[in-house]
Amino acid sequence: KYWSKHNQRLVYCAGKKDGIQSRGAMYMWRCLLTCYNKKTFDILDTKKLSKITLEEFRTIFQDDSGNDVLPELEKRHKNWLDLATKLNDLFEGKTLNIIKSCNNSLIKFTNSFRQFKAFDDPLSKMIMVNAIMHQGRGLIKFEQPIIPGMDYQLLKQLLRQGVIVAPADIEEKIKNYELLDNNEAMELRKAGLFALHEIMNQTSIPGDYIDNMIWGNRTKCEDEEPICMISKEEECPFHKFCSKKTELMIPLEDTRYY
Repeated sequence: KYWSKHNQRLVYCAGKKDGIQSRGAMYMWRCLLTCYNKKTFDILDTKKLSKITLEEFRTIFQDDSGNDVLPELEKRHKNWLDLATKLNDLFEGKTLNIIKSCNNSLIKFTNSFRQFKAFDDPLSKMIMVNAIMHQGRGLIKFEQPIIPGMDYQLLKQLLRQGVIVAPADIEEKIKNYELLDNNEAMELRKAGLFALHEIMNQTSIPGDYIDNMIWGNRTKCEDEEPICMISKEEECPFHKFCSKKTELMIPLEDTRYY
């Protein structure tokens, strides 16, 4: 989660890190890269990582002016402690050992990562993102097809294109940027994942390709000014199919499963 709400608008975490302005997840990645390059903390040593204090963790993600930018710091810190401790106890401190133990099985890969707090989404969003990244790097070749990582950028696209249709009461909440309760959000994400399964079955396009294709189009529909409203409509690859346009915003939920 990289946002907060202010007067019915989303405010994304953003700041300068090592002189470069970034926002959201890119700000987080910038902080990690800066930490690694400047050796602020040895984040790749799981024994040290299992003992990182909240203040040491906080320093990694502060902006150049020393401000706290990334939200949910306490929860993220606990995720790191859980990850490092279990890597040490179960996999000799190396994520690569998880990969090797899976023997190219996506099922074993999924079950292995479910042990970690940061990856326990019932729909396996973060695990699938992890699988896509590891296979894309050539570290593993799964015997089973990867399913897309059902995050809220993918869900936004499916809603705007009319691939899935929310019930009227939930659609009203989405339009007004109201928080969905966990059950409402889970039903939307399940519907989105089912739709993407159907797309995989009918097109024979791998799930990781579909994930990347939809993710790559996320900037075509900005939250408040999609490309069809600020430029030529035909520049959007979905302009012939999308009747939603600006009607629906990103579904919002107070959750770790983004």
